[in-house]
Amino acid sequence: MNSIARTYMKLKTFFYWHFLSDNHNVSGHPVLNGCAVCLGRGTIEFGNNVHLGFYPSPFLFNTYIHLEARESNCLIKIGNETFFNNNATIIAASSPSNKISKILIGSDCMIGMNFLCLNSDFHALQVRDRNNPA
Repeated sequence: MNSIARTYMKLKTFFYWHFLSDNHNVSGHPVLNGCAVCLGRGTIEFGNNVHLGFYPSPFLFNTYIHLEARESNCLIKIGNETFFNNNATIIAASSPSNKISKILIGSDCMIGMNFLCLNSDFHALQVRDRNNPA
């Protein structure tokens, strides 16, 4: 990556992580190789040496990694030495039947690009109830 592209990505990554992220319940310090945001009121935990984003894979410059623990009873936990390629989305959302809503990703994992992990369908299953939260 040339020096202009590297500077651009460092600034963009800093902006996403520090200004677009609104989750204040984040523990651990991932290695930010690309843009990532942490959103929601729940908890997001990073193990040691977790990497977010990868160069020279596609989507580094035009997407980001979206981690969202929507409600206060939601948890996203990522184990040690786990690597995420570009354009990943993880959303933990609770439902009335869940006391805690978790997404757990183990240690030593390699997650490919365009990864999507959801633990909810975000709406009721009956057609008449679809506009109401699950």
